[in-house]
Amino acid sequence: MDTRALSALPIGVLDHVGIAVADLDAACARYGSRLGARIVGRQRIDGQPVEVAFVEVPGETLLELVSPTAPESPL
Repeated sequence: MDTRALSALPIGVLDHVGIAVADLDAACARYGSRLGARIVGRQRIDGQPVEVAFVEVPGETLLELVSPTAPESPL
């Protein structure tokens, strides 16, 4: 892969990264213990069969952990 094209993209500070997880409680605990992260928000998304948790890691990035709440979820 030619990385020169990627380096030309105007990418600034990374706001957040979404990560699909099977068990939201377990993922929150794991990221908390391994990365020193803390949960800063958690909610079910209206109209979508998912629940999300925002996990703040040291630095300026949030992890958005996304977990299915129903078998028909696209995750």
